[in-house]
Amino acid sequence: LVNNAGIGISGPLYEMNDEEIEKVIATNLFGPIMLTKEVLPIMIRNNGGCIVNVSSLAAFAPVPWMSIYAATKAALKVLTDSWRIEFKPYNIRVIGVYPGYVKTSFSANTIRTPTAQKLINVDKTIGPVLQPETIARKIVDSIMRGANNDLYIGLPYRVAHEIAVHMPSLVRWYSERLYERMIQYLRKS
Repeated sequence: LVNNAGIGISGPLYEMNDEEIEKVIATNLFGPIMLTKEVLPIMIRNNGGCIVNVSSLAAFAPVPWMSIYAATKAALKVLTDSWRIEFKPYNIRVIGVYPGYVKTSFSANTIRTPTAQKLINVDKTIGPVLQPETIARKIVDSIMRGANNDLYIGLPYRVAHEIAVHMPSLVRWYSERLYERMIQYLRKS
């Protein structure tokens, strides 16, 4: 089972509507829970299997204006870690995938509030852009070699993960600076 669906929502919380928030939580968190719940009895009956949860590096850092998205990805990370322990007696492996920026339609399909819409043409890409084929190949390789761990793709993103885990105050400081620059840009435009 590969839980890969994801949707983002961007903007100040007070501008987000309830239905859009619910859609993000349903897709990013409730979907993987329910799909895993449905597939689990089959995997237990077959004495094994593999579940892949595609999360995000956003699970490890504060992301102003994308906090709902980041929270769902952080929750998926906790589920992944918990399920890896819980399902081990059934010979079920659980792989967590934490990519950075991937060249997909994710950004174009992100739900944006009116204020966030003003930033749609501002380059906000942080780090190298990964190709979806690269991610897919790494996931398949991990499944085939019997992995039961987390997967961080690309050296810059592996380093970013280590920094986020071991120096959270630095990551928070960096996020605050980016957010301040974004707010200054909006005030000038």
